[in-house]
Amino acid sequence: MRTSKQRLLSMVMSGVIAAGSFGAVIPAAADASAITAGTPYDATGYHVEIPHVVINQYYGSGVSDGGAVDYGFIELYNPTAEAIDLGKWSIQYSDRMDQYVPETETADAILPLTGPTGPWEKLNLSGSIPAYGSYLIRASASLKPKIKLNVKAGDIDFLRTPANTFQNKGMKVVLMSSQDLLDPADINPSVTKPEGFVDMLGAAGNDAGSTIDGYEGADYPREDGGPSKNIALRRANSVDTDDNKNDFELIDYKSNAGAPATYGPHNSGEGSWNEPAPPVQTPLAITTASLPGATQGASYAATVAVTGGTAPYTYSATGLPEGLSINTSTGVITGTLAADAPPSNTVVVTVTDSATPANTSTQSFPFNVSAKIQDTVAITKLGSFIAGVPNGDGGVAEIVKYNPDNHKFYSVNGSSAPATLDIVSLDSNGAPIQDANRINIETAVAEHLPGFVYGDFTSVDIDTGHDLVYAAIQEHDYAKNGAILVFDYDGHFVKSYEAGVQPDMIKVTKDGRYVLTADEAEGRGDVDPEGSVTIADTVAGTVKHVKFDDPSVIADNVHLRGTPDSSHVIAGPAASKAAAVYDLEPEYIALSADESTAYVSLQEGNAIGTIDIAQGTVTSVKGLGYKDLNDPANALDLVKDNAIDFENVPFKGMYMPDGIDTYTTENGDTYLFTANEGDSTDWAGVRTNVSTIGEMKGKLDPASAAAQFLATTARYDGVEIPSDMGPDGIYLFGARSFSIWNPATMEQVYDSHNDFEKITAQRLPAYFNSDHKDVSFDKRSPKKGPEPEYVKVGKVGSKAFAFIGLERISGIMTYDVTDPAHPVFANYINTRDFNAAGAGKVPPQTDSGPEGIDFIPAADSPTGLPLILVANEVGGTVTVLQMNVTKVTLDQSALSLQVGDSAKKLAASVTAAGGSAATVTWTSSKPSVATVDADGNVTAVGAGTAVITATSADGYATAQATVTVTARPSTPSNPSGPTGSGPTDPVTTDPGQTGGNGTLPAAGGTVTTEVATVTDSSGQATATVSSEQIAQALSSLNAGGAKQVEIKAVAGANAKKNTVTLPSTAINQLAGSKADSLKIDSGLAQVAFDRKALGTISGAAPSGNVDISAAKVELSELTANLPASAKEEVLKTIGSRPVYSFTVSSNGSKVTDFKGGTVNISVPYTPAAGENGSAIVMYYLADNGDIVMVPQTNYDPATGMLTFSVKHFSNYAVGYNEVKFGDIAASFAKDQIVYLAARTIIKGTDEGMYSPKANVTRADFTLILARAAGADLSAYQGSAFGDVGADAYYAQSVAWAAAKGIASGVSEGRFNPNATITREQMVAMIARYAAAMGYKLPATAKPVAFADASSISAYAKQAAAAVQQAGVINGITSGSQTLFAPKQFATREETAKMIAVLFQLMTK
Repeated sequence: MRTSKQRLLSMVMSGVIAAGSFGAVIPAAADASAITAGTPYDATGYHVEIPHVVINQYYGSGVSDGGAVDYGFIELYNPTAEAIDLGKWSIQYSDRMDQYVPETETADAILPLTGPTGPWEKLNLSGSIPAYGSYLIRASASLKPKIKLNVKAGDIDFLRTPANTFQNKGMKVVLMSSQDLLDPADINPSVTKPEGFVDMLGAAGNDAGSTIDGYEGADYPREDGGPSKNIALRRANSVDTDDNKNDFELIDYKSNAGAPATYGPHNSGEGSWNEPAPPVQTPLAITTASLPGATQGASYAATVAVTGGTAPYTYSATGLPEGLSINTSTGVITGTLAADAPPSNTVVVTVTDSATPANTSTQSFPFNVSAKIQDTVAITKLGSFIAGVPNGDGGVAEIVKYNPDNHKFYSVNGSSAPATLDIVSLDSNGAPIQDANRINIETAVAEHLPGFVYGDFTSVDIDTGHDLVYAAIQEHDYAKNGAILVFDYDGHFVKSYEAGVQPDMIKVTKDGRYVLTADEAEGRGDVDPEGSVTIADTVAGTVKHVKFDDPSVIADNVHLRGTPDSSHVIAGPAASKAAAVYDLEPEYIALSADESTAYVSLQEGNAIGTIDIAQGTVTSVKGLGYKDLNDPANALDLVKDNAIDFENVPFKGMYMPDGIDTYTTENGDTYLFTANEGDSTDWAGVRTNVSTIGEMKGKLDPASAAAQFLATTARYDGVEIPSDMGPDGIYLFGARSFSIWNPATMEQVYDSHNDFEKITAQRLPAYFNSDHKDVSFDKRSPKKGPEPEYVKVGKVGSKAFAFIGLERISGIMTYDVTDPAHPVFANYINTRDFNAAGAGKVPPQTDSGPEGIDFIPAADSPTGLPLILVANEVGGTVTVLQMNVTKVTLDQSALSLQVGDSAKKLAASVTAAGGSAATVTWTSSKPSVATVDADGNVTAVGAGTAVITATSADGYATAQATVTVTARPSTPSNPSGPTGSGPTDPVTTDPGQTGGNGTLPAAGGTVTTEVATVTDSSGQATATVSSEQIAQALSSLNAGGAKQVEIKAVAGANAKKNTVTLPSTAINQLAGSKADSLKIDSGLAQVAFDRKALGTISGAAPSGNVDISAAKVELSELTANLPASAKEEVLKTIGSRPVYSFTVSSNGSKVTDFKGGTVNISVPYTPAAGENGSAIVMYYLADNGDIVMVPQTNYDPATGMLTFSVKHFSNYAVGYNEVKFGDIAASFAKDQIVYLAARTIIKGTDEGMYSPKANVTRADFTLILARAAGADLSAYQGSAFGDVGADAYYAQSVAWAAAKGIASGVSEGRFNPNATITREQMVAMIARYAAAMGYKLPATAKPVAFADASSISAYAKQAAAAVQQAGVINGITSGSQTLFAPKQFATREETAKMIAVLFQLMTK
């Protein structure tokens, strides 16, 4: 380690370093004898804290007349005890007067407020500057001054050519200890530190938009903090910290009558006008109040400070943990603590001075040692893509998305010229290839969006289902709507949609139907646009901008900003919730597991909005509350005091999340993750809510905890806070953490507290709370700290991890969030090069300022290990990180088995990490299809598809194989019958022909006849069944006692329609036989006609043939001629799910109505991601566009088949109708509740609530049964019960139940509708309901001897037994007994469980 760096680290750890020192370029070490007196150098190089001559005050009236001072001037000040010879020194100056255009009779004068400054002008100095005195450089006279200050004679005059005085609209002054003219290309010598550099001041004017291109530190005086013709810049207390903005204060010589006498400049003739008072001898004392805490196994440095007595001092200490010692001459405690250093220690420090006799001072310090925060997962960097020139304002590499289809990532480069969408490949090692395909976004806008003026490129997302890339584009006019550009994978333009104002983030649903943008709509000028979420329906071709214009859904704790006052300051909250429509600024979007709901971060509102995507409505806006900073777990460093100091304060933190994400656990519970960055409103000259504690504490309620805490201290005056939160307390922007929430209630499940500051302080103490564009220790402490910007959740093996980017200090925090209530820290990696140097105002090219993050699962990664992509928007890179976890691969990714085959073995290869065992655990997603043993042997059980998963011992890796199981066909019987006539050779098939001909023996009550199908080039399949084959099947049926005839005519995979033709004689044979049903398996669908339906077809087909067909059709074909409203409703309900057409025809005439007969249909269906099988239903699509639910729909996840019952043939489509309830996650009946609600058999008790533990009334139970029956209640008017009003919502269902004999009154003329129903009353009504529906309850369950059977009322005893044996109700376990609990009230969840089981029994 170099000497200068050792000193730097020592100063950081002791809390005495100036923030500006980190940004300085430190020249090479110099010979001490060659160091010029009065300059900020020692033998190790430049150090601003070394006392040196400074630029103390500056004034220039510029080209304006009427200034308050008669001459421009520069005052130097010497804070040292020795006079300094300036004979070889110079002042060098630059402004924009070379671009000045004087006023004419026809035009005003022009002096640019921004842009480059002119060449350096040099004035060689002479004479000397006295100790603690000044040296005055006077410029030309001001123009027509209105004098408030007469400048004394200067020590030297700076007479420029032409004769201009100093400027106030952008200028630079450099003090040099040499007289060499600065290089014209060196626009900011404070960064380059040329030989002889001493000090610099760069400032812009007080005009809006005024800038300067060279200055010291992170910012410079400008606008409201800039100079003018009346205002000078004067160094506060003559102290230099290399920070022009903070080092200088404004001196108003016009308005402040006392300013000339107090602050007027001095010349050298006044001598030592500011000599400090001689020190007063004070008693020896240790002034260090406390020693910073330490970390086990980590290096440590702290200084014990002393005052008084007689120097030099001698230091000693006892009680220091092993590894630490104190320097006896300097009092610096240094060393590396032992790994097992005890957590609590008492250190006693003694200081002895050099007086005679010697004085001593002793102080005892508690010394706490923290355990070292260890990484549990190893993450390394694979490489970085250079996106463009770094930019302090960000946007170079802002958002990144990975495409697993082509192993490329798509990066937003909005700050380069021109803006580009960068398409970057990853090589086989996971490193980005620098030769990117850069798509010119500005050209795409110009060519395809007439009249649209490009403003900014902000976000990107990928639709892998349709090979499309979506980009969010803002208009140049901040108040105009933006655009969504659609490209193919290679960046070729496809189409566009209109977005809302300032689209800031874009999100595409996995099925590609909906594209959403968060339209931030910041009020950057006189107009404050309305924030929105754009929803583009790519199927319907519609776009809706969803606004926050319904105050009724906005919670009271949402932060809505008020109207700015005349000074543009927002001093309080909005007058009403009506302000939300323009005040809420959507920032980021995450989706629910089923992608029906969008969650939107409303950062400035400290809230989350919830949107129903299909409906396009805001359903809620919930505030997130506040973080208690007095909680010890939330202790933060809030003060820029050049020390790491965690403390509790009676303040609150506003979460104000930026990036958000969702994660759904294995049990189906969804959680919302937020990165709690915080954000202020600060549009210069328009509106701001940025203030400080110093400005606001006087406005607090004196009785508030914050006011009492702040009453006697100014320590926190510089902490940035909002100005609009009222007098009750102090609130900070952001919570400096990430949180996990229950999205239904927005109740917090977890918060990371102060982890981010605690971990970065331990890992990177020299750069703690640094900024992203410069190295600045402790700079961000009073202003949002590390600023967690973005959060992304990904699955790693069987575990889930959250990755959080820290925008300011940079780096990625990783947490294991498999249990969202108890996350565990896993890793912090920071690949930023803190020693890299930028160029002028351009930050260094390094991994700084992470904005977007994307996660690449191991299965999609080119390395086979999980990767993390990080877009560093300030440093201009996209970094690829790899999680070095266990890796599992299988020797096969797919298996095909038939039932009865011998087991097939899958072999797993394990590359273990972190000392984990190289073993796996095997599981099957569907044991009813295929099982797997501990050795990877897979056994076929039943037809269907299952996924076999091998999971590593540590859970960090999985590998999967898909297993397809088919039924083993039986040997076909002779299709010719006993006469031996007909074909005897097997049927030969080709790619367009499947199956063979033959009748299979009865199995499981079914006789199966297989026939061949032929498929033509258009996808039309046909099969023909003869009367002889049906006769043979019926013969087998009669002989074996079977009840169903099945025709198996399975078409090929490319078939769109399959038509099975039977002679009418065959239909007549079937209708007149003992067969209960005819089932046709066409591959596209399985269709089973009951006896009554067969009779209807037979009656309609006296001769000729009967064609029975199943076809998959395009929804667009069915809706092409519908009105727009009907089309929209159909699209909203069905989306991109399958649509089928079923027909029966005879001699050209269709049979659609089966006249009371029933047809059971089964079709294959694979649920979309997040779809709950219980909410999948079928819909009948009428020719006029009406859509009618088919409640008798059941999805079997084991077979992947969706079965439903109909009374007529037509067009049917798969739909999804999940009703969301926020209170059923823990209910044993949650699946049944979802099932019944999807079929509108049950409903909630309130918006989003089911109330599973609530009881059910007698009247409500009749209503549930009526819905389950599909009863037409319009025929039931009036009531026989006097306590059932005719207009009661349940009147008709009670009348129906009474008429069907399902329910009776409790006494003559009384039904007691609002009485809570008991369990015995419920089973009695269930048994009567089944009988009324003509359904016999099956006795499939073993009878249960209820311990309380004697307490069951006589009327319910038989029903209780029947319903229990049907599996509809179970007993209640009480110890070793099983109770029926007949008098116990039935809950809503118990009711749902029973009715769902009954309904499924009756509809299968």
